[in-house]
Amino acid sequence: MVAVQQSQVSQFAPSWAGMTMPFASFLPYGVDAETIEQQKTKAAEAVASQSEAALQLALVQLETQKSMAAADVERKQSMVLASITMQRDQRLMALEQSFLQQKMALEQDRAQKVAGMEQTAMAMGAQAEQARFMQSQMPGGMMPYGGPDASAITEQKERAATLLAERASAALEGITAQYEAQKQIVTLEAQRAQDLTTSNLTLQRDQGLAALEQQVQQQRFAMDQQRHQQTSALEQTALTLSAQAEQAKLQREMHEQMLRAPAGMGFPAGFAGMPSMRSMPSMFYGAPVIRAQK
Repeated sequence: MVAVQQSQVSQFAPSWAGMTMPFASFLPYGVDAETIEQQKTKAAEAVASQSEAALQLALVQLETQKSMAAADVERKQSMVLASITMQRDQRLMALEQSFLQQKMALEQDRAQKVAGMEQTAMAMGAQAEQARFMQSQMPGGMMPYGGPDASAITEQKERAATLLAERASAALEGITAQYEAQKQIVTLEAQRAQDLTTSNLTLQRDQGLAALEQQVQQQRFAMDQQRHQQTSALEQTALTLSAQAEQAKLQREMHEQMLRAPAGMGFPAGFAGMPSMRSMPSMFYGAPVIRAQK
């Protein structure tokens, strides 16, 4: 996205061909040096103004592209982080369901074993009671009963129930520790993925913005160089036209002095050795004669 936007900044680079104003429109041929200087200043100001306007337009475009790049990164980041969070929550939910199922299975197994022990104890107690009853009914007296009595059966049942509870508790602690460890792993993996995504998108955004900044700096340098070249060209043109205006002024003054001189007097003082009037048109009238401005 940012790479595509970089080329769009160049659309706002100044069209120097359109900004180049013909100096002749500012500096008509034949004016005096002061007028030439004034028109040159106006032309230079126009070039500087257009260059500055083009630069400001490029800077505005840069800020727009920077805002778009930042918004695009934020949008991508939000989407990716939301996806990572959803995957993490799904994995945590699956772990929790598995843990609850294992816990329920342990509780059911413990309950079944406790019920089995209760039934076994009750059966053993009934058998012992029946044995004592049958022996009491036998002729010749009561034979001593060699099986466990009710208290012994109850004691054995309690010991077995205690052992079963300890084993169930140890098993529950084991699956709970495993569940907590898996939860921590899933959470850390999701956080690492989020951090990596944020870092990559931030790096991409910064690289794109740096490229935009570099492009604008290059355009700024090109504008400054072009403006300097145009200013130098204006200076050179102004110097050339000033020299031509000064030469035309001297020629005009010389011609006016010759016209004011009496007939047959020749050239005024200081003009000895000048060509005759017949040769003057080829020398003086070949250049444009500009009438003095009143």
